[in-house]
Amino acid sequence: MSSMQCLTTQAVKKCCENWREAVKGENLSVKPQSEMELIESHRNVAPLQFFLFGAPQILLNGDSLIPEISRRAQALLYYLAVTPALQQRSRLASLFWPDVPDVQARKNLRNIVPELRKHLDPFLYITQEVIGFKDRTAIWVDVDLLQRAFADSGTRSKPGQLLAVAHFYRGDFLEGFFVANAPFYEEWITARREQCRHIVVDGLYQSAQQLLESREIGLGMQVARRLLEIERWHEAAHRLIMQFLMLDGQRAAALMHYQRLHTLLLSELGIEPDEVTEALHEELRTVTRPVSSTLSRAYIEVPISVALTQSKHNLLQPTLRLIGRQAEIDLICEKLAEENCRLLTLLGETGVGKSKLAYAAAQRISDSNLTVSRAKIFPDGVWFVPLSAMTTSLPGSAPGLRNDLAIAIACAMKHQFVGSQPLFRQLLLFLRHKATLLILDGVEQLLPEFSTCCLEILQASPQIVLLVTATHPLHLATESIFPTPRLALPSLTDEAYLPLSSLSVFSSIDLFLKRAQWLLPSYQLTAANRHDLLQLCRWADGLPAALEVLAALSVSFTPAQLVAALQEQLAATVA
Repeated sequence: MSSMQCLTTQAVKKCCENWREAVKGENLSVKPQSEMELIESHRNVAPLQFFLFGAPQILLNGDSLIPEISRRAQALLYYLAVTPALQQRSRLASLFWPDVPDVQARKNLRNIVPELRKHLDPFLYITQEVIGFKDRTAIWVDVDLLQRAFADSGTRSKPGQLLAVAHFYRGDFLEGFFVANAPFYEEWITARREQCRHIVVDGLYQSAQQLLESREIGLGMQVARRLLEIERWHEAAHRLIMQFLMLDGQRAAALMHYQRLHTLLLSELGIEPDEVTEALHEELRTVTRPVSSTLSRAYIEVPISVALTQSKHNLLQPTLRLIGRQAEIDLICEKLAEENCRLLTLLGETGVGKSKLAYAAAQRISDSNLTVSRAKIFPDGVWFVPLSAMTTSLPGSAPGLRNDLAIAIACAMKHQFVGSQPLFRQLLLFLRHKATLLILDGVEQLLPEFSTCCLEILQASPQIVLLVTATHPLHLATESIFPTPRLALPSLTDEAYLPLSSLSVFSSIDLFLKRAQWLLPSYQLTAANRHDLLQLCRWADGLPAALEVLAALSVSFTPAQLVAALQEQLAATVA
């Protein structure tokens, strides 16, 4: 068994352990229904088990069957596992080999049957006309478990049970599994994948809503967070998190969660939060609560695995690696390491990737694998503070900004204010002996008042270093400017004669291809689409945000279709 298969098997077994712990009622304050107990007890005795969420796995008496059978045989077993009825062989042949004559397709299917008989003959019913499982009680399928648990999540299943069952949703249905030249089978996978995701996401959301109505904050937060692990852009689930935090008296944490959501949507999807979210945010801003209660557990929304570690940073591992910015990261880290650097501003237009660049530099600095000398520069930690959603539009904007900035930094550094002194004054006292790096992200809308706040922080805290991202400079004497460049494109001359294999050395093209391939692994730069794909990259003009949006659209449209749509839009704008 390969190391990857071992890891997959271990992940499957871990899901089972999570489920067993949950149904004991030790981690969740609910007792499972008898139906759920029967499902779990059935899994324990079923010799043949299918785990089809995430990287698929088949266990026979606890051992992986994947290394023993071909990919087509695996694909056939997956199909039979989730379609209870016996299947006509003619239909299966058409499903897997639609582009060959029927006689050849049936012969191809017949060639797979010996594989199935060799390993699973006691479980299968195979005749000249049909193939299927003899006894469904002898097999266990995670898809069945989820469908039964989420079938009526609004009335029958309890939230704790849904959360426990959701442990088995390790990823999308048959994630990463592909069968060449079988378009009908791929269509079936896609449809089933969307159906399963919808069932789980909708079920968890309804459950979290019920828990909000019944004011069960702890379990409600767990359910909402599990939903966001599956669908991180689910805006309604983010609103539930904010409401749970506010219900728990954590106004500051709720406001910070909004800022993270705003940053996520803007940086990864290029959109703003919807009207409902903005209305909730405004409500949170205007509600008056005692500061001590709002900050008492301000980091409750941080995953437990992060909260338990005593790391001196609040940086999470990004889902996607930053492309084409290694030289800039090196320069930023070198600049921040200089003794006289107190304030470094990453300057650039919207969409050029300032936030991600600052975040990546912060991760480099906080990395435990760095040399000791560099790690000692910031012994009190590296803290990322998202501020792009903060404004100065409220009455009394200067005091309001100082308070909001103090709360934002305190939340990032997991610090609690106490007493009746002004918050910004308390912040200065807290920071005065700290040797830390603060990344203040997205501040242009706060100028010029923000510059004054930064100056006060730097004057009160001689060891503090600020890394700021903005579209405009702060105009302070201590400020160093780092212009954030766009990603590289080939010149028109180079574009004409460079071979395909050489084009990806240009960071714009490399980013576009890697993001498109992350969403659609089969996506490739070819001689046929070369001209249109390069034209798309030129439309983006080196802006990472634009390139990522176009890459996301490439899942549904060809480069030629996207170019045509952009040209049509440009013509309409000019007209």
